[in-house]
Amino acid sequence: MRRALLASLSLLGCYLTGCCAHRFERPAGPLPTTTAALDAIAARRVAIPSFEFDTRLEFFGDGKRLKGKVGLLGRRPPTGEGAQLRFEALTPSDDTLALLITDGARFSSHERGAPDCLTGQACPRNVARLLPIDLYPDALYDALTGTPLAVATDATLSWDDCEGTLRLDGLRPGGAPGKDNPERVTLFLSPIDYSAIRTEIRRGEEVVLTLEYLDYATPNSNAPPLPTTIRVHGSTAELEIDVREAFLGEAIDANLFVPTCPAGTTPRELPCQ
Repeated sequence: MRRALLASLSLLGCYLTGCCAHRFERPAGPLPTTTAALDAIAARRVAIPSFEFDTRLEFFGDGKRLKGKVGLLGRRPPTGEGAQLRFEALTPSDDTLALLITDGARFSSHERGAPDCLTGQACPRNVARLLPIDLYPDALYDALTGTPLAVATDATLSWDDCEGTLRLDGLRPGGAPGKDNPERVTLFLSPIDYSAIRTEIRRGEEVVLTLEYLDYATPNSNAPPLPTTIRVHGSTAELEIDVREAFLGEAIDANLFVPTCPAGTTPRELPCQ
């Protein structure tokens, strides 16, 4: 964790002073086309049908600094849409403190000892109640596995000399320019395997979410590299996810992703914000 924090501070220093990270040398020859990059990203997404992570989280926000152990579980149904997620905050002895589940459409969230259980649509603010990353389940699945977020097909690909990465700029799918829907995404990508190095989401000129991937490792020979440290900069909080153990492609019981309220609790529907 200390190594990751130092790396993050070093990168932050570069942003503040204007120096360049310059992670990779520019590939020889012409750059890949935008279509080729989008195809490679789609192939990476298909290559991660499920994940199970044992993580340690450090949260900074609301004047608090919290640390904890969180199990992250994800599964993509055979259709490939509606990513399913299960996040479980645990004590050091692996007792459940809080649990959030989404089947891609609905969610449930409950804290141990609380009289009510929160339910509702799986919109970003609802799904972010345990892991504070304001994304829909499909995008959150990608963010946690180092897969670049989806962008519209008219995105533009270039080489960023300062970052030393490929750079993909575009609208979020379904987005359109203008005041009513100005959300744009900039992806800084590895020229080797198109894994995410840094992601920025903007609404207008404001950066509302940044994801930094400080380290990668390959869990097995058949799997793409996975992030081992993810730094999240939100509008009101920061989060660091340190992945201690990872499993990819394992069969996971679909029933684990059915939003459920514990017996004896009172369901309370939350609107989307």
